[in-house]
Amino acid sequence: MNKSIESFVKQLTYYEQINLLMSFYMSNDATLTRTEAYERAVIHWGDDNLVQKSIETMLSLGPTNR
Repeated sequence: MNKSIESFVKQLTYYEQINLLMSFYMSNDATLTRTEAYERAVIHWGDDNLVQKSIETMLSLGPTNR
């Protein structure tokens, strides 16, 4: 599944990656505003490994880090 997710991440546009990271941050920290999640996403955007980890975490359907 890692190769599939890695391939998927490479096909995402900038805006799709930012939205994905924002979703990940907001789902793991209920106190974040959309603006704060956007700021975090922009800071970490260039790290494909983080984007991939975010997808894997959201797909695992396990407990989130709170």
